[in-house]
Amino acid sequence: MKILHTFSLAILLTLASPIALAEWALVANESVQQESFTQTEVKRLFFGRITKWAESGDVKLCYVSGSKSLSAYLDEHTTYSPRKYKSYWNRKVFSGDLIGPKTFRDFKAMSSYVKNTRGAICIADKKTIMKTMPTNIRAVND
Repeated sequence: MKILHTFSLAILLTLASPIALAEWALVANESVQQESFTQTEVKRLFFGRITKWAESGDVKLCYVSGSKSLSAYLDEHTTYSPRKYKSYWNRKVFSGDLIGPKTFRDFKAMSSYVKNTRGAICIADKKTIMKTMPTNIRAVND
């Protein structure tokens, strides 16, 4: 019997510079088959440079507005503040280049979106994920 997972949790790893100790992780819809990402891949995803999944169509980004997870990621791996990141996406959206990340008020709303949206991948607070991890989420081991 095949067990279907509604969405996957990918704890990010890279050989050169581990990022699994971060306060954030990625939560992905089950259609996203990649189970680990390098720092470069995550940055390319969340700055709109990767827009398609080989197996599942469009990349659909999201995060919880005001959460520490996005701030932690940006602080650790970019020179962007959350305000500058939002401004970056506003310019991209206004110019018609891309559709920006969807934002949510809380983890519950975001996780529902991930569960029901093909190609969704979101930055989430690792502690929240571990505390409220539903049975239909799996952690990807390194």
